[in-house]
Amino acid sequence: MATAKRKSRILEEMHETARGLHKIGLIDEQRIDEFDLLALVSVRVKEAVEDTRKTRLRLNNTLKALSRCP
Repeated sequence: MATAKRKSRILEEMHETARGLHKIGLIDEQRIDEFDLLALVSVRVKEAVEDTRKTRLRLNNTLKALSRCP
């Protein structure tokens, strides 16, 4: 990933806990990889929602401007 996005505090805390559990052997490599993927997907979903919102606002503004044309 080119830039690191800040995750929510709860996701950061969960990730830190999972890393600790992995370090002491209570979570295996496969589980920690699954957790890392889940955290990445969560950030990507938030980015997609924000992009959709921005596009919707931009198009709405365009439609308002076009509706004012004679």
